Amino acid sequence: DKSGNLYKQIFIQDTTGAMQIMLEASSVYSSFPVGRKIWVRCNGLCLTDYHGTMQLGVLTNDQGIPGVQGILPADIDNHIVGGSINNPVAPIAVTPSDLGTSMQDRYINALVQLQDFEFIPADTSKTYSDTSAYKNTENRTIKNCSGSSLIVRNSAYANFTAVPLPKGNGSITSIYTVYRSTPTSSTVDKQLLLRDTSDVQFVNARCGSAPSNALLFENFESYPANTTSPYSQISIPGWQNLAEITGSYTYTNRIFSSNKYAYVSPFGANIPTTSTWLVTKGINLNNTTTETLTFDTKQDFRMSNY
Repeated sequence: DKSGNLYKQIFIQDTTGAMQIMLEASSVYSSFPVGRKIWVRCNGLCLTDYHGTMQLGVLTNDQGIPGVQGILPADIDNHIVGGSINNPVAPIAVTPSDLGTSMQDRYINALVQLQDFEFIPADTSKTYSDTSAYKNTENRTIKNCSGSSLIVRNSAYANFTAVPLPKGNGSITSIYTVYRSTPTSSTVDKQLLLRDTSDVQFVNARCGSAPSNALLFENFESYPANTTSPYSQISIPGWQNLAEITGSYTYTNRIFSSNKYAYVSPFGANIPTTSTWLVTKGINLNNTTTETLTFDTKQDFRMSNY
């Protein structure tokens, strides 16, 4: 909890799983630094389900209503025994599909690492959390180049609240938790908790960015696009957007899930066939060798080969 993003809690893990321990104490990083081995005396403690995430704490009773609170400062040494320090803590390499939502999922409360993620465009102009006087804990969203997204939840009391979010792509190390709005809710938020900003290494080019040696690159992101009609026709300097057949459709710029792309389809137009060309500008290959052309494409309702 040195950065302030974690509060009154520590996380422990072994080779089988991970656990969140609730403490009625803050700034415990001096007693329990990252990499300290500990033993937990569980007699007198209880497990609770906090919106889908398992916690270990002390049973309370408020006017007959059971609850759980953190271990009181005077009792911490009775339940948590500190051992050796500076033990290496390597995050577990995972993919989004590895992260389950069952309370006993092996990765919940564990330190995990994901590769090739970036903050979504709508968040790249923001800081890590709320910098106003209201001090609201806020969510930021990351996604990978395949479109999988996760929430990064940051406290407004963290010492990195006002730090601008990195705009690149890369690895993120975090504690994985989940959150259900109600105990029976089918909607589960997968949440990542940062220890500090060094856990976010977004230093590479973003998804869809041009490689440094690219002779031609186009991702259609700099052109206007709508999610509904009317759509903007693709018009790129030096390119040609041509329909072979009179009245046929040309390429338009579309957007879905914050991703822009060139689109063409005669679907619903009641025409038997269409042939449309999106021709790039000329490229000088006189001074290069072993050139490679790559592109991403998706097609639906294809009736014939091309």
